[in-house]
Amino acid sequence: IYAKLYPGANSFVFTFVGNVDLDTLKPLVEKYIGSIPTTKKPMTWRDDKTDPVQGEVTEVFNVAMQQPKVSVYYYFSGEMPYTFKEKLALTFLSQALNSRYLESIREEKGGTYGVHVSGSTDYIPKESYDMSIMFDTNEQMADELCEIVMKEIRTIAEQGPKSEDIEKNREFMLKSWQNSLELNNGWMGYIQAKYGSGLNFIADYEQALRSLKKNRPVLRTPGLSQNEFFLLYHMREHLHRQGEDSMRIGDLHHCTHTSLPAVSQSLGVLEAKGFVVRSTDPGDRRSVKVSLTKEGDEAIETALEKARNFLNRLENKLGAENMEQLITLMEQLSEALDALWEEDAGERRNEWTAKKERQP
Repeated sequence: IYAKLYPGANSFVFTFVGNVDLDTLKPLVEKYIGSIPTTKKPMTWRDDKTDPVQGEVTEVFNVAMQQPKVSVYYYFSGEMPYTFKEKLALTFLSQALNSRYLESIREEKGGTYGVHVSGSTDYIPKESYDMSIMFDTNEQMADELCEIVMKEIRTIAEQGPKSEDIEKNREFMLKSWQNSLELNNGWMGYIQAKYGSGLNFIADYEQALRSLKKNRPVLRTPGLSQNEFFLLYHMREHLHRQGEDSMRIGDLHHCTHTSLPAVSQSLGVLEAKGFVVRSTDPGDRRSVKVSLTKEGDEAIETALEKARNFLNRLENKLGAENMEQLITLMEQLSEALDALWEEDAGERRNEWTAKKERQP
């Protein structure tokens, strides 16, 4: 297996970091690295299609133990742009959840010694993220603590993390960044990132870290985040246009310009809240359809009423003429963004096709 995976070194990249004399290093590199055998065929990666399962899946494993306990493991995953902004947002989210769980689960409930939250991102074979939440507890408290885990996630989705948590984490990360610039392993990682994923830590990281801030929600509907409202609203509009009472998840993915994993994850939350119902398509057992409940329709109306009240207040501030101009500009912006999204989607499809054709 080793010989098959690494037949030669012509695709290897060697990075040296440290206080070395280049004139001394060069002949050593030529002698010991330059003499390593190579092959004509360059090495490359191949997507083995072992993606995480989509949708909400619950697995329960029972094992006899001398000291009974329950180990809970949540795993979230999906597609996400591989940028500093998104990577840092995931780090801030993980730290914010760690802080919330320390207070709500460990200190208030005394249900576990600690909850561990961690997130990571990747760009091969596709730009993606994952986040895990783990803790041990007893059987009597497991269900209650699981409810708290999801409640805290919904709270951050609707209200954002606490400002003090953001600034505390930002301060710590800035200090860590500045310290890393004096360490060889820090520069090693930054150089490898520059010539691997393309992220330029030296030029862009600190600015991205300083500029990341909490989004301020203009409208807040209890029990419904802005992303969830966006999904529900487009779902209802699509159903009304088509004269149907249910639609395929793939159609919702296309009409909202949202990735399938993100749509599936949001639908799982909305279903738990009683706003939608998912069912197997009777015409195609491999396909899942989703329909809007009465509670979901009422949630949309509540959010729209808040929006109308907000717009009336905004018009009183701006004046009718300025408000009309703003609406026109927003409509033009929406159309332009849709067009750009379609262009980017086409480019991504072309890039993916080209990559597949180059792969052996």
